[in-house]
Amino acid sequence: MITSPSSSFFPRLPRPTDPPATPELALGVPGFSYADLHQPARLADLHATFWAWFRAEAPEAASTFTAYADAVGSGARVKPEDASTAVLVAAPYVSRFVGRLFAVEEPLEALRASAEERGALWRFKAAFAKKRVLKESAGKAWSGTPAEATAVARVAIACAPAEAAAADRGDEELRIASAVVALVDLDETARKSAKAGGAVWTPALAARAAELREALLREPTCAEIAATAVAVDGPSPSPAEDGRVAAFALDALEAWLAHRRHDHHDPAHAWPSLHAPRNLDFSKLVEVVRPDPARPELFVGPAEHRRPRDGFALTDRRMAARDVATRTRARRGCATTSPTRSRRTRSASCSRAARWRSVSARCTRSAATATRSARSRSCASTTRCARAPGTASATTA
Repeated sequence: MITSPSSSFFPRLPRPTDPPATPELALGVPGFSYADLHQPARLADLHATFWAWFRAEAPEAASTFTAYADAVGSGARVKPEDASTAVLVAAPYVSRFVGRLFAVEEPLEALRASAEERGALWRFKAAFAKKRVLKESAGKAWSGTPAEATAVARVAIACAPAEAAAADRGDEELRIASAVVALVDLDETARKSAKAGGAVWTPALAARAAELREALLREPTCAEIAATAVAVDGPSPSPAEDGRVAAFALDALEAWLAHRRHDHHDPAHAWPSLHAPRNLDFSKLVEVVRPDPARPELFVGPAEHRRPRDGFALTDRRMAARDVATRTRARRGCATTSPTRSRRTRSASCSRAARWRSVSARCTRSAATATRSARSRSCASTTRCARAPGTASATTA
């Protein structure tokens, strides 16, 4: 007979004490607690508080979003452009209110400052990269050699204004983008001022052009190729002559960046600001390379697309914040284009989708036909095999 051991043999262990009560999370909006976030009635009160604050902070933005919300609530059809506009004007205020609600204003402000610092990259891509560097004809306007383009580009970047130079901090992409944006402003203002297009040519812009002109003349490798661009007819350069210097520097930067973009070993090849969307071949979504002609079944990925690293996690981030923002802005492009262009884009997308569905349907029908044919052949073969013994027996008999 087995008896239970005595309590003295297995002494009773002390029970752990109850954990200390966790203090309730304090919210940044007076009159609300964390528990209110789980109460529908209190959430309605918080929503009303937000709207009162929103209307006081930005009456025009609040009215824009209110009109959009009323239209959606009534079942009316809202244009995609109007929906995007309403969401974009309200989003900054929702972000500020949520940041104050959970007392995360400082981290939110740091993220906002980081995004604003990258504003030069978006301007660089829209005003220069898309229009010039990403074109098939990039670099054709430059009449000098690649070495001269490199020399002129480096001089132009070195003459960037103080606000562009402050963006350096080891970030070459941001540094070049800031310098190019300053030159684009100089060039566009000079053109408009020369044509009396409403732009004002200020002494600060004239001083910036004069600094670039003098730097090009000081550089031995640039003096000869830049002789025509830096020439001045009168005692002082005109806005058109200052704009000619800026245009000359932009031509050199275009040729220099276009060359760097196509060099897979150059860091500029991977810059998000020089990334161009490409058409997809749905039958070849994965790009492969077959290194051994004798073994066509052997394939690897392109060497320039590999990412050397030491291990990875299931939540491995494939892109940095700058890459993600670049692709996000590309998808938001239809919100900033004209309605006609948006309709053309949607129509082209629908046409491609329809063609793809048609191809898929044909493939499906072909596969179904092949399956039925195979089944028919299999049934005929089975019938012949079943009849063969009886036929042989009758012949033997």
